[in-house]
Amino acid sequence: MFNWTQSKRFFQFFLAIVAYVIPMHNAPLCAQEIYSEKKYTIDNGLSHNQVVCVNQDTTGFLWIATWDGLNRYDGNQIQTYYHRTEDSTSFPGFSIEKILIDKANHVIVDCGFFMPAVYNPEKDCFNILNIKGLSCGIFDINVGIDRTLWAINDASLFEFDDSLKIKRTFKMTDRAGQTFSIGKRPQLVIDNSNRPWVFLPGPESYTIYKGTIVNDTLVRWSSVRSLETSIFTTFNEINDTENLEIQETANGDIYLFSKFGLYFFNPGSESFSKVSGIPDPRLFSGKAAFFWGDGENVLNYIDTETDQVHHIKLKTNSFFETALKDRPVIFGRVL
Repeated sequence: MFNWTQSKRFFQFFLAIVAYVIPMHNAPLCAQEIYSEKKYTIDNGLSHNQVVCVNQDTTGFLWIATWDGLNRYDGNQIQTYYHRTEDSTSFPGFSIEKILIDKANHVIVDCGFFMPAVYNPEKDCFNILNIKGLSCGIFDINVGIDRTLWAINDASLFEFDDSLKIKRTFKMTDRAGQTFSIGKRPQLVIDNSNRPWVFLPGPESYTIYKGTIVNDTLVRWSSVRSLETSIFTTFNEINDTENLEIQETANGDIYLFSKFGLYFFNPGSESFSKVSGIPDPRLFSGKAAFFWGDGENVLNYIDTETDQVHHIKLKTNSFFETALKDRPVIFGRVL
């Protein structure tokens, strides 16, 4: 079994790609990297060329979701899985929006408005996540940096334990104590302080809410100044899921990593502003690397092991939302 470490999510369309980064020894802190690439398509055994997301479990399998089917890659061969309407042991939809790996190494498949499915390695099939006590469906799911699974719907926020049972259910209110209702499917983001954030994509802006967990049964949401969607037109992907990550540094600063830039959160104005320079990489920890784009087909990432910032000028009109730690391999999607 190959031993690539954990990957997460990746950007849009057509081909799964492997970029072999050639490190520039004695290069400056922000050196631009040289790399080569190898592309995987249906000719290599993928179920579909339109790759949606990629993730890797702790045993080393790489999971590649497409518009039609899921692929498991062991470094040599690709095993394909499909939604089958009459088969209760397949995942519930044709197209997969995201794949999550929790701390217990559960492979969780999110097919949008369907309930998530969990891979059963013993039977090599999928089981719908049975959430006892859940009276309505789930709008979105995500994992924090500690790999704990979280979910949200219009009424509640949920934290799960390692056996995928609900550990805590949070009633949601606004600052005034009134019932908080999302109303439509959001992007749920959990930062490294286990603070929940909600991003609601709209035609002109991202509506953002920051959550404060008051106690074991209550989360209070406060509005954050919206981000204008005009800044996203380079990628035209505002409605994509799984493209946001928030990290709080040891000194309390909060950063938003995204495919459309790196942002700093100003608590005084309750707003995100774009970072023009490069933050000190020593401020970031808890995972192998942090990634962001800049609209110039450049992948930027902070390597927390070496405390260096890297820039990869992509050869194609593409962007990687994240990558594997295990240098020199980066997995992603290309546009």
